[in-house]
Amino acid sequence: MEDEGSEDGRYFVLSSLSSQMTTNVNCVLCSRQLQVFDKYPLIDGTFFLTPRKLAAHCIEVSQKGKARYLSAVCMHCLEGVPNAIKCKLCSKTWDGSTHQLGTLYTYDIFAASPCCQQRVACQSCGKPVLELKPENDVQFFSEYSQRLKCPHCGVSAYHCIKPLTSFAMPCR
Repeated sequence: MEDEGSEDGRYFVLSSLSSQMTTNVNCVLCSRQLQVFDKYPLIDGTFFLTPRKLAAHCIEVSQKGKARYLSAVCMHCLEGVPNAIKCKLCSKTWDGSTHQLGTLYTYDIFAASPCCQQRVACQSCGKPVLELKPENDVQFFSEYSQRLKCPHCGVSAYHCIKPLTSFAMPCR
């Protein structure tokens, strides 16, 4: 399952949902029910995998022997229509419009593009785990979804994956 839009990704999603005996998923942001199709685009939104359970209806799966949660975001929330999704930490609007509809991302799409320094803060001491400067940029979006060790207190955790309550969502 290397790239988004692959047959491996399609099979992974469909078999994961089949094991749960469901053909629908809910958006983690607005809870809108999304029908899952057997061909691309799989949903009117996008799927992603995250190591943290962001909502009650996320589906636990195994990816390369590690527990992950299959999650979905509807196209309305991805595009911020009719309501923009804003970071409560800095008030910037989260923009998911660049994500390909109907496919699977193998990383947490909310963690992938931090909008402020608080989004990369240690969950234990609150100090930055990474510096958000162009010259210090991580190489891959997926790196923000990895377990990182805080250089200040030494705690290893998924520091960049914040709870969905850190976003203001008028629809909630």
